[in-house]
Amino acid sequence: MSKCILCDAGAVASVQESVSRTVYNCQYCGVFVISDPVERQVIANRNKIAAFLVNRSLNGSNDIVLISLENVAKDRGYVHMSVEQIVLEFPQTMAQRVLFAMHNLVSKSDHPGAEVRIESLSQSSIFYLEHANFESMSYVISSLEKKGLITVGHYGPSFFPCNIVVTLDGWELVSSLETKKEQQDDALVAISGANDYSHDYVKEVAKSCRSNGFRALEYPCYSGEEKIGNRLIAAVRESRFVICDLTDGSQEAYFSLGLARALEKPVIITCRTAEKSQLKIDKSHLSVIFWDSHKKLGDEISNAIRATIF
Repeated sequence: MSKCILCDAGAVASVQESVSRTVYNCQYCGVFVISDPVERQVIANRNKIAAFLVNRSLNGSNDIVLISLENVAKDRGYVHMSVEQIVLEFPQTMAQRVLFAMHNLVSKSDHPGAEVRIESLSQSSIFYLEHANFESMSYVISSLEKKGLITVGHYGPSFFPCNIVVTLDGWELVSSLETKKEQQDDALVAISGANDYSHDYVKEVAKSCRSNGFRALEYPCYSGEEKIGNRLIAAVRESRFVICDLTDGSQEAYFSLGLARALEKPVIITCRTAEKSQLKIDKSHLSVIFWDSHKKLGDEISNAIRATIF
């Protein structure tokens, strides 16, 4: 048996030479595919990628993720993600990581009071560790225990294995977050209304949102004619995620992007390929869907939703 490229646990690795990629089936990370050209990037960010995949699996997503270059030919059998996209989804603060860790522990529990067994460091991705080492893992577990969110039973002279039980306070915390999440089923679409493509754009995006269980709410942006005010701020706050089209350089669309990022909401950015050079964002740190046809755009939006919105 081979080792998982992400967590070093035992895994089945199948090399597909004809398409230069490897399919991994890991007991912890699940089934995923790595394209050969990005293998070094994957290894450099493996803890964040493992956390992303584990969280997807525990949230019930059965779609297989193909981690590849953004410009590779699309294979409809997979959800396509680049390393940069996954890294951007990693929680930035320790407080956020704790919430993700609690959600993962509850998802792994068969019922309240059930034990979650932690065998080794290979399972560190459950706890959203940026650095997978014993010190980081034991610190997070001890912190959750001190907060009264879990209880921990150690067996034997070493830290592993240990059994974790989520307390009533822990279950209530996750339940309150889930309730808030379920109340937000809207996707805000911020797009310039002063063009000839917005109608078809919104129609295709709305179809993609609807097929993934979300309702698209259009916020037409008119490059300054519509003032940035409380209505736009409220629309961003109340949405589950935001789709921003920056093709026309709308001030409101850019504002929506910045506010959503500040509120740590998922953002899907689009831009017509012909206007790529006019973008006023750092493309090396933000993933952008460039589009030419609305049909292709719809497929790309749907892929992005399935990959990042749980």
